[in-house]
Amino acid sequence: MATVTLRPSANGSLIQLAPTVGLQNYECVDEEVANDATDYVALAGSTVEAQTKYDLYDVPASGIPAGSTINNVTIYTRGRKVQVGTVIGRIARTLKTNATQKVSAFDSLTTSWADYNTVWLTNPVTLAAWTIAEIDALEIGVGLYTAKSDVIESECTQVYVVVDYTPLAGIASKRLLVGVGL
Repeated sequence: MATVTLRPSANGSLIQLAPTVGLQNYECVDEEVANDATDYVALAGSTVEAQTKYDLYDVPASGIPAGSTINNVTIYTRGRKVQVGTVIGRIARTLKTNATQKVSAFDSLTTSWADYNTVWLTNPVTLAAWTIAEIDALEIGVGLYTAKSDVIESECTQVYVVVDYTPLAGIASKRLLVGVGL
């Protein structure tokens, strides 16, 4: 088995969260090493209503060799809530594949930065095995929720996807055989 990690490279088809001033949304979550409060996307709380908003980000082509089998797709996020009192902030992982957005279960945020992830063994839209074409067209992202309360905001500082795959068996050995003139 092998893995490839893909990080946001541009804003995707849905941008609803507020970025750190002066940056595009994807630039706030694309770090290889999380920089926590340095830059992030956020959803400000409201005393009027509960809110849920999402961002989706483009990722570069995976480079997974043709014929490989995709074993699973895991999206990682890193977030926290900034609060007054005991209030609710939540975070979810989201993806867009085959023109449809899917959202994981929401996890409760804490006031400390923490990591969250969701594993998709199959494509949640087709319910079939992932294809390389679907991985190469994938958008990944984050959903943030704030309750009607005194939450100042829910924040996300990092989003990325790890694709676990198995290369087509025999590719390396066939190349070796060709290389020795057989």
